[in-house]
Amino acid sequence: MTDRPDEHPFAAGTGAAGEEGGGGERPWRAVRSFGGVTFISGLGAVIGLVSNALIAYHFGAGRLTDAFFLAQSIPLVLAHLLQSGPLPSVFLPIFVRVRREISAGAAWRLLNSLLNFILLLCAVLAALGFVLAPWIVRVVGAGFDEATWAASVRLLRFLTFTLLSHTLAAVL
Repeated sequence: MTDRPDEHPFAAGTGAAGEEGGGGERPWRAVRSFGGVTFISGLGAVIGLVSNALIAYHFGAGRLTDAFFLAQSIPLVLAHLLQSGPLPSVFLPIFVRVRREISAGAAWRLLNSLLNFILLLCAVLAALGFVLAPWIVRVVGAGFDEATWAASVRLLRFLTFTLLSHTLAAVL
C-alpha cells in the first residue's frame, strides 16, 4: 500500500467514511456496480431460457429444432470464448499501464489495434465455419440422420456470421 492518493485503491477520497470526500462510499459503489452487472447477466440467462422454452413449445422436439440449436450453439460458444475468456481480464491492466506510463493516445491506439484484430479473427472464423460446416456438423452432431445433418449445415452456414454481430455488440 502507498500513501499517495492517486495510487490508493479508493483514490476518490482518502478520508474516513462519512468525512467530506471520504472513501467510505467508493466500495459500496463497486458493490452496486457488481450487483447491477450480475442482475443483467441473470436477466439475460432467464430471457435465454424463456426463448428456448418458447421455441420448444412452438416447434417441439424434432429434427429441425435439433438442427437449429446445434447451428446456433457453435457461433455462440465461439463468441463467448472471444468476449469473456482471458482477454478482458488481461487487457484492462495493460491498457491502464500503457495509459499511465506512455500516454492516453497510445492506450487508445492499442485498444483500436486489438479490436481490429478481434474483428478480423471473427471474420476469418466465420468464413472457416461457413466452409467447414459439413465437417463441423458431422463431429458435433454425430448421430443426426441425413435430413437433420443437411438442415444443420445450412443453418450453421447462415448463423456462423452471427459471430461478427455478437462480437460487435459486445465491443460496442
